[in-house]
Amino acid sequence: LANVYDILMSGYDWKRMDTFIGGGTDKRIVRDLLRLGCEFTTANPELYTNMSPVIYRDMIRMGRILGDPSMVHNAVDRFNEFFSKGFFADGWWLEGTPAYHDQTINLLKLVSDVSKGYTDPADWKGARFNNLDLTRQHPLFEKAVRVSREAVLPNGRKIPINDTEWYTRGEATDSAVSRLWPVLGNAAIGTGRQENQVMLNVNWSGNYGHSHYDNGSVILYAAGQELLSDIGYTHTKYRGWTLHTASHNTVAIDQKNQEYGTIQKPVTGRLNFYDDQDPHVKVIDVDASPAYSVANVYRRRLVLVHAGAGRDYVVGRFDVKGGETHDWFLHGMCEQEGKLETSIAVNKPVETLVP
Repeated sequence: LANVYDILMSGYDWKRMDTFIGGGTDKRIVRDLLRLGCEFTTANPELYTNMSPVIYRDMIRMGRILGDPSMVHNAVDRFNEFFSKGFFADGWWLEGTPAYHDQTINLLKLVSDVSKGYTDPADWKGARFNNLDLTRQHPLFEKAVRVSREAVLPNGRKIPINDTEWYTRGEATDSAVSRLWPVLGNAAIGTGRQENQVMLNVNWSGNYGHSHYDNGSVILYAAGQELLSDIGYTHTKYRGWTLHTASHNTVAIDQKNQEYGTIQKPVTGRLNFYDDQDPHVKVIDVDASPAYSVANVYRRRLVLVHAGAGRDYVVGRFDVKGGETHDWFLHGMCEQEGKLETSIAVNKPVETLVP
């Protein structure tokens, strides 16, 4: 509506409309629709959700159209607070999914675009903006943009952490690079180039609204595809299944989902050890025990070994103590038929899986 008004301001014959609905049509639109609409919207409690930037964008656009600096400053104040309340220190949006992270950062880019170059009028009495650039307004902005670029599998698919659709994509990579996001609670260790790229992702994040019951879960990409997959996000009948612990590559205790946690008692795990410096051996050690209150130990250690081009393997150890039953789940390729070969018989009981 503000955009339409902006177009009409420069040449529309308002007297024509006055004959239909009474005098002062242009002033009534500004007062009764634009200003009161903005006041009504901004009077609601600020929840800092992934859709809040839409409001900031429209506030700035309207402030520029109406020549009201207070609207612009109000929106910029909210923009800055949005980063302080909504992003982890490692740059991730608090819902902890690449899909919702991208949605949020793309909306914030729209806020930046509509405000770019704004300068306060000479008679503005408050703190001044001169040639405003919101991309430099908050130190987390560039870090959050970088997360959007980096949270991908080698084929360009977004790493399916929590609620992330299978079709959400970024740019494919030429070489697999290790990433550590310790505040979110996720890491990817990678090696190799081109068709020999290998990436192993492990998650120990808490639950922030779009999360799954998947602490300690891994995703393995190699040979040009996800060998150990995560379905991610769906609105089909499989929605419930995609959330459950048993649908992830982790361990379920007593045939139950992991605990969801609360703000007061989150289920975020702890990073014990991470080393990606050696080109041949990369290690990560995660304590995910907050996921189960019955777990005295719920710890996953992973070693990615690069023995040469196309010659890579993963050594994993998952220690669990507590509860009565421990089920270790590994899910193969979601979209293709796969084959698993093991060095031990799997069609009869074995005393131990440990050599």
